[in-house]
Amino acid sequence: MGGLSRDVINRVIQKHYNEIKYCYEKELTRDPALYGKVTVLFLIDGAGRIGEALVQQSTMSSDRWRAA
Repeated sequence: MGGLSRDVINRVIQKHYNEIKYCYEKELTRDPALYGKVTVLFLIDGAGRIGEALVQQSTMSSDRWRAA
């Protein structure tokens, strides 16, 4: 089974960085004391598109950032 290079994966994640930041900042408006760490598993297809993003672990107090 083939895979994508680390560079391609990093480019895909960086391409979506502003979307990730937007989600966090949106939650900050609801809870200004929000802090913590979220670990996300990105499933990237062969064309470099994110097919799915799953929260693997979270120390955030917000329900929206809890692991499934």
